Amino acid sequence: KELILTCEMCNNVYENNTIESKSLKSLKRNVFKLYLIIPMYTGLMLSLLALSYWQYTKYQDDIATQKLIYSPRANDFYFIDYRGLSSNLRPNEVYRLAKVSTTGDGVVSLVYGNFLYKRESSLEKDLSGGMVIDSRYFGEKRHLFTLEKLRELYEDNTILAVKRPTNNRLYLSLIHI
Repeated sequence: KELILTCEMCNNVYENNTIESKSLKSLKRNVFKLYLIIPMYTGLMLSLLALSYWQYTKYQDDIATQKLIYSPRANDFYFIDYRGLSSNLRPNEVYRLAKVSTTGDGVVSLVYGNFLYKRESSLEKDLSGGMVIDSRYFGEKRHLFTLEKLRELYEDNTILAVKRPTNNRLYLSLIHI
């Protein structure tokens, strides 16, 4: 912070070394008040808080997904980036929803949804909109994965998220189990 003194009458600029040090310190205390500076940085502080909250929720989601991958149950929903499982896809066919049908002996059986989407948010919309209730949403063919393979797919970002219904609800929508 720098203090520049000018005369209002003649616009003459005074150097800080020409002013008595006690007077200069007194002027600096009166001019640079903390309660005047804080409102200037409020937007920055709020932005940093929002960013840190977003990162923390993302971190919590990752921890929850890891726990669910290590202990799968029937009717868990997997958000899948299908490019990691198949190379013959159209540009708009990237994301797919899968559902755990059975588990046992270190093997997990998944059934894929019949629809492929361009955006990951479409998977969440299907769950919140109740599209998965329709019996035709998921295919009949079961795909078997070992727990190690599921962990590898998660580490490779093929499995993006895992959601487990609580009280037969997911994203405030009823999920028939």
